[in-house]
Amino acid sequence: MAIKNLVSLVTLANANEQSSAASITVTTSGNSREYRELGNFQRAILFMDVSAASGTTPSLTVTLQVQDPVSQKWSNVVAFPAQTAATGGTPITPLTQELYGTCYRLSWAVSGTSPSFTFSCCAVAGVEEPII
Repeated sequence: MAIKNLVSLVTLANANEQSSAASITVTTSGNSREYRELGNFQRAILFMDVSAASGTTPSLTVTLQVQDPVSQKWSNVVAFPAQTAATGGTPITPLTQELYGTCYRLSWAVSGTSPSFTFSCCAVAGVEEPII
């Protein structure tokens, strides 16, 4: 049986972290806090929803990154396709990913003229346990 855990990936470090995904509004590129708890799992499925978008030709690309334990530099693991509008109830295809690192974060790139996006992203992560 697999153990699963919901991890909200856009809750900032100083916010009240809950088990459900909280939306944030961004107008510039940035990063989430570090998620060392994802290092406890073998694989995850990532979900993202864009509830609002505005500006002239706005674009949002959200990427899961892993930290190199030696250099401490961040590398891209997997990215959602660029979003240019609110999803309007149409789900964005979830991403599945093997988790080999010990520390992860989300990075988002925002472009356009006066862009603003409200989005949420969460991961359901799990480990496979042998059935005895």
